[in-house]
Amino acid sequence: MTFRALAFRNITSNWHRYSAYFLSCTFSVMIFFLYVSYMYHPQLVKIQGQLGEIGQGIIVTCSVLIFGISFFFVLYSSSGFISSRQKEVGLFSLFGMSKWQLRLMFVYENLFIAIASIAVGIGTGTILLKLFLMSMSYYMILESPLPFYFPIHAAIFTTIAYMALFGLITLWTLRKVGRKELVQLIRSEKGNDQKLRFSWLLGILSIVSLVYSYYLAWHTYGEQLGSRMVPIFVLAIAGTYFLYTQFSVLIVRVLKLNRSWYYNGTNLLNISRAAHRVKENARVLFTISILVAVVLTSSASVYALDRSMYQFSRASHSFAFSMLEVHDKPFLLTIDQVKTVAEQYKHQITAVESLKMIDAESSSIYGYLGSVSLIRQSDLNRLQATLGIQTLEPLEEDVYWIDQRVTELFQGGRRNNPETIEIKLKEVDESFKFNIKQKIDTTLIPTRYAGGDVLALPDRQWEQIYNQSSPKLISKVMMVDWTNWEQSYWLVKELERLADAPNSYYMTSRITDNYEVQQTSSLGFFIGIFISLMFFVASGSIIYFKMFNDLQEDKSYYQSLIRIGLSVQEIKRVVNVQVGIIFFLPCIIGSLHTMFAMKTLSNLMNVDAMSYGFTIVLIFIALQTLYFLASRRAYLRVILQGIAR
Repeated sequence: MTFRALAFRNITSNWHRYSAYFLSCTFSVMIFFLYVSYMYHPQLVKIQGQLGEIGQGIIVTCSVLIFGISFFFVLYSSSGFISSRQKEVGLFSLFGMSKWQLRLMFVYENLFIAIASIAVGIGTGTILLKLFLMSMSYYMILESPLPFYFPIHAAIFTTIAYMALFGLITLWTLRKVGRKELVQLIRSEKGNDQKLRFSWLLGILSIVSLVYSYYLAWHTYGEQLGSRMVPIFVLAIAGTYFLYTQFSVLIVRVLKLNRSWYYNGTNLLNISRAAHRVKENARVLFTISILVAVVLTSSASVYALDRSMYQFSRASHSFAFSMLEVHDKPFLLTIDQVKTVAEQYKHQITAVESLKMIDAESSSIYGYLGSVSLIRQSDLNRLQATLGIQTLEPLEEDVYWIDQRVTELFQGGRRNNPETIEIKLKEVDESFKFNIKQKIDTTLIPTRYAGGDVLALPDRQWEQIYNQSSPKLISKVMMVDWTNWEQSYWLVKELERLADAPNSYYMTSRITDNYEVQQTSSLGFFIGIFISLMFFVASGSIIYFKMFNDLQEDKSYYQSLIRIGLSVQEIKRVVNVQVGIIFFLPCIIGSLHTMFAMKTLSNLMNVDAMSYGFTIVLIFIALQTLYFLASRRAYLRVILQGIAR
């Protein structure tokens, strides 16, 4: 038998060991190929201007980052794969195979896996390319989706890059193969059967560290972040490590106190075996927990930023599109022109509102002279009715204060809530004093036109002030709403072209005001999803390799249980618990870290980041469950070979 045939037979006959390594490599190739295909797209040059420097930089940086992550990801997968085969290497050496021959066999194996994973990765990427380009076009708000093409240059570049990567991995593998002595290789899979030892002090310290780090994270605000960030990280990391090395044993000691439960059914096997597995794999589980926490926190933060920017753009403009008319500058477009263009772009007008405003000054809100806009209460109620907001009681003397600054993402402290307000018109000596009936935290008029604060006066007082005001202080705002405003960027661009607006002051919209920020945050979120998936596959592969590294020892253990009378169904239940703990314990710990990090982010930003973090955590748990079911099935199939009759 040639070494090529031996390498190929090793792969096919031990596929349960090779599958995770192969799929990890294939997934990495597919992700990199998709992004390179986007970068090589022939129409990308035509739309470079739409992306802006930030968007273009994100795409390039992402491709470099993915390749860097791929290198360490494949390297770690290869390391775990080699470690799981130490006994096999020892047996080959025992049968007379030299170190040079062992290395040659690994060269062939890596070559087969490299070629297969590159081919399957590029093939799968090509199948998914159309969906990927459509998604990228959607998140970048392009006028039309990027068309499908066969990315021959991207395939060549990906092949060269990953063949080089696998070459480096192979060189590193050759350094590891054959370095251990034969006895060490043969005994590499022997488990540690020593009695579990632990420290009560460190076990209690792990919980105290985690609880205190969570307390600090829950009560950290903007001015405290600098002084608390390092203690939170240190306490969380130390608490997580001691949780696996010490607290897991402490749990067993506590559960043993309830003898009727501990010795019932397979509880003894589940608990004692799980404690051994957790402590023996403490470093791996600790690493995965921190990795999960970092990935989930990053993903949830990007998701929270993306959703926050959406909410910010929605809250900053109560209507999709607005125009301003001043005494010397009428509306740039008529409402009929707006409706015609909207229909051309498949949008339907749903609301049209207009109102007049008076520009005034007041020092009662800020403590210094500031600008306020005066509107009629009847106009306020009409706007609120159109927006589906409950209307307010008309007042005879008092005013409503609409605080439009609540839409800021970062708020620099609480503002005073005065009971009265004195306003003064420019170019008029007379001032007016009103009682504030109620403060309303919302944005009804674009802040570009309304300054930031709006006072809704009784219609009679407003008319009195209006008659005394200079025409320069009076303006009119027309606000239009239409369907599917998120995808109306090109509609607004056509309106701007048609109006030939001298600047954006006289015409504004939700989509253009936040276009670049939304595009960047959405693109970052979309890219973050793929990077998070890579880390997810990496963490799952680490657990998978660790499971199969202890496979022979575990198989002997379960054979012993069969001999003392356990049924196959009971063995399956024990396996479910053992494998489930290894898979889900790091997931739960990492998810807890993420939720408290999201609480800190909620304190720093004017958003509910915890709900976004909870969404990301649920998605991760669902994916981890699928990974667990697939791994458990493969693990059980090998464990029960020769046992079940």
